[in-house]
Amino acid sequence: GGAPPELLARGFRVFGGACDISGDVDRAEQQYERSLTLYERLGDEWGQVHLLHRLGVVAVLRDDVEGVRWRAEECLARARAGGFRLLQAEALGNLAWVEERDGNLEAASELTLQDLAISREIGFTWFEANALDALADLSLRLGRTDDADVHALEALELGQRMDDRLVVLMSLALLALVSQVRGETERAGRLLGAVEVEAADTPLGRGQQDLDERVARALVHRNAELEHAMEAGRRLSIGQAVEEARAARRDVETAAVEPTDRGAERAGI
Repeated sequence: GGAPPELLARGFRVFGGACDISGDVDRAEQQYERSLTLYERLGDEWGQVHLLHRLGVVAVLRDDVEGVRWRAEECLARARAGGFRLLQAEALGNLAWVEERDGNLEAASELTLQDLAISREIGFTWFEANALDALADLSLRLGRTDDADVHALEALELGQRMDDRLVVLMSLALLALVSQVRGETERAGRLLGAVEVEAADTPLGRGQQDLDERVARALVHRNAELEHAMEAGRRLSIGQAVEEARAARRDVETAAVEPTDRGAERAGI
């Protein structure tokens, strides 16, 4: 009699996910479509909305902005109606990607904040970390350097907690960009050098492209000072690089309070 349709729908969805992660986008789409058809026949609303999101991810990978937009909008509306909080967060993340691609960074930031709030509400740490990373990047591009620093460090700490190397490396690369904006070329170089070595030894799947693009942004202004600092960074462990990033934040916080403290001291307080 064959496998039950519920099992087949799930099997196609899982197999599609494996193809997606491995970079076989065409096969992933094929499996997702087969799964969606079965969920539609079953009248399974969660399954349909979930596969709508998965097909939206395929559209992201193909850089199909309009394909992502309509799927994410429908996914968000149906997820809200069905009370599917995780799928709401996923749809908001895809809509943020659309706004970013359209150049609407403020709108993308607002949608990412909503994504982050839901991720925290439902306790999905991996989603929280990715939302924080996206928010950090948007903040930096909007000129909010301190916000970018805080969000990237929060993502870094979550990446450490989950032992997720991609999250850790993406966060460190973003913090290197923050250091560059602050004129701290030596610190930026050390972080980039550590990222380079760790990435070479870590299979990152499709996340490798995202990391490469972020590192490339930091290397646009490559010079002798940055190269020298990167060479020093290549001798750091990833744990030492994380401590370097934490130290950078402590330096910023110390600099922010020192003028007040000196004023209080002069006043005899």
